[in-house]
Amino acid sequence: MGRLVVQVLGGTCDIAIDGVSVGVKSEHSANVHAGSHTVTCTVPSATPLRDEVTVELRGRPALVTFELGKSARTVPPKAVVNARLPRVE
Repeated sequence: MGRLVVQVLGGTCDIAIDGVSVGVKSEHSANVHAGSHTVTCTVPSATPLRDEVTVELRGRPALVTFELGKSARTVPPKAVVNARLPRVE
């Protein structure tokens, strides 16, 4: 198992890990199996943001940060995904 941390800057979204919703929130932390995972941030009436992250077995936590209205990025920076979330007014 490894640790996955998801942060949402600028609001909240429905966070899903590998297609399973963990709720509408601005942050989430979970123990997950080591390996590749897909993290999704969904806001109503907008295109979902997605990021792929690799979680290491007992390594440092994998951090996924979504910036609503800006971009999505994965830390450490070995995999960077850019996505735009349209502003809903």
